[in-house]
Amino acid sequence: MSANHITDPETGQQRESDKLPQELAGPVFRPIAFRQEVPALLPRCKVVRISFQAAAKFAAVQPARRETTPATTNHLQRDCSGPTCSAESAPVALLRQESRHREHFRPLEPFINPRVTFMRMGILGGTFDPIHYGHLLAAEACREALALNQVRFMPAAASPHKPDQRAADGHARADMIQLAIAGCPEFVVDRRELRRPAPSWTIDTLRSLRSEFPEAELFLLLGADSLREFLTWKDPLEISRLATLAVCNRPGSPAPTPAQTAAWVGPEIATRVVPVSIPGIDLSATDLRQRSRQGQSLRFRTPRAVEAFLTEHKLYRN
Repeated sequence: MSANHITDPETGQQRESDKLPQELAGPVFRPIAFRQEVPALLPRCKVVRISFQAAAKFAAVQPARRETTPATTNHLQRDCSGPTCSAESAPVALLRQESRHREHFRPLEPFINPRVTFMRMGILGGTFDPIHYGHLLAAEACREALALNQVRFMPAAASPHKPDQRAADGHARADMIQLAIAGCPEFVVDRRELRRPAPSWTIDTLRSLRSEFPEAELFLLLGADSLREFLTWKDPLEISRLATLAVCNRPGSPAPTPAQTAAWVGPEIATRVVPVSIPGIDLSATDLRQRSRQGQSLRFRTPRAVEAFLTEHKLYRN
């Protein structure tokens, strides 16, 4: 075929390509032109994702369009000038047709906005001194079992249930949580309890969250041992009205039965309890602090970034 002729993809006939620059003639030009010109077309057409099939069809119709349009690098922009693109434009029609076939499109990555008020939100409180894989596994099991959009790790300034326990600096513990959950967009650190005077009451945290997220459905994540002592908490009945109690089994033990739950918290609060079964992983922060003091390995007990943080700052060595 002559360098001055191109083949029409629809009719199969050859025709003159005098209006095309010599270097742009021939089929090699098609994908190059597509990559160069589509970015200018998409903002005007409001097309955000196209398939490879659409790309091939789009490139195939370019010779026909170039036959009636002067050859410039922005001829597509002239065809799409004005507030909207021409409904009769062949490339636009093809892209619009492709947009109806969702199987051709790569799905968008999930995005969690912590300021969105309508969501299913889990709250996991504690001292996290330090955080370990037991905490992370429980949070992930609850997120999956309860279809939570978000799990908030809520480090306490001081636990009212452990008044004699001396914890590491609150913001250092929050920093370790941030390191541990890096790369998990559904997990966030919430430092509101660290900004309030100690002790950290769960009821105050839930009231604050309800005020900030009035449409959110709240789930308070607890261990079975915490549920057994739940009636000793401040305002337990109001806590159960503000949030569903998601109770995780202890490692190696089954989740509490409905009869056990009713015996521990009473029949009214028991209706607000949802059991969640998690795999058994017997880790404790007390054991990690002891191992850190003795210079023993924390590998595979807590994320590597947390282990490096403890080594660098020597939180539990003194």
